[in-house]
Parts: sequence; structure tokens; C-alpha cells
Amino acid sequence: MKRKNKTGTVVIAVLTLFLCILYFGAWRHTIMRKFVYPLEYDYMVRQYAYTNGVRPSLVAAVVLAESKFNQQAASHSGASGLMQIMPETGEWIAEEMGLHNFTPDRLNDVSTNLRMGTWYFGGMADALSSGGSDLWSCGFKSRQPHHVFSDGRDVDRSSETMEY
Repeated sequence: MKRKNKTGTVVIAVLTLFLCILYFGAWRHTIMRKFVYPLEYDYMVRQYAYTNGVRPSLVAAVVLAESKFNQQAASHSGASGLMQIMPETGEWIAEEMGLHNFTPDRLNDVSTNLRMGTWYFGGMADALSSGGSDLWSCGFKSRQPHHVFSDGRDVDRSSETMEY
């Protein structure tokens, strides 16, 4: 009689475990997105990434490495916002994009920073696409294009880009 109870308990435990795996397996992507890999500003990252032909995951990786999703982040060199854009680069991007009334303090605005940063990042990705890897464009480090390239296609490989 005891053997039958022990076998029944094991069967119930295995069945419960199987049902839990099925249940949580169906929610795996939701759980991963919300708790394991949360993406702040998800909608804006996706919108501007697709608009500029960049993978949203790559934009999110840059934002995570540059600012840890802190919209008020500022570097010692003067870069600010989610994508850590330098004020001079921001002025250049605004001019190229045709944005009027741009001021460097707008780089702390999430929408403006993501819009300008993904536009710039998309331009770097296009310029470097013959290199065969999106990771080359991670070396942009919020500089103007003539500061990124040292020898036609060579990207700055400083310690600042190693997080990518």
C-alpha cells in the first residue's frame, strides 16, 4: 500500500512539473521581456530604429551601454541623453535632419535623443555596411562622421567602445 502512494505522489509531482513547464513556457517571451530583459522606451526605440533601418535590439544595446536607460545621463566629456550625443554632434545632426530651433538641452529629451541618435546610427550603419557587420557601427561614439573614420573604414577601437 505504501509503494502505491509513493508512486502516485511521484506521478502527481511529475505531472505538476510538466504542466508548470507548459504554462510558463507559453509565457516565456512575456516573462523574458518584462523581467529579465526590460526595454524602457520600447515603442520609441522600435519606431525610430525601423524608420532609420537599424535593428531595435542594436539601438537598445547602445542605449544600455551608453546610459543604462537614464535619460539624464551625462558624460565627463559633455555627451548627454540616452544615446550620449555630444552637443556639437547634436547640432550637426539637427542641421542634416532639417530640425529647426535645436538647442543642446533638447538632447535630454527622450524622443529627440532617440530620433537623432538612431538617425545618426543608421547613417553609420549604411556607411559601414560593406564591412559586413552591424557591430562596426557601434564605434560611432556620438562623434561626427569625420571623427569616426581614421582610414576610410577604420573605426575607433578605444576602450569606450569595448562594452559593445
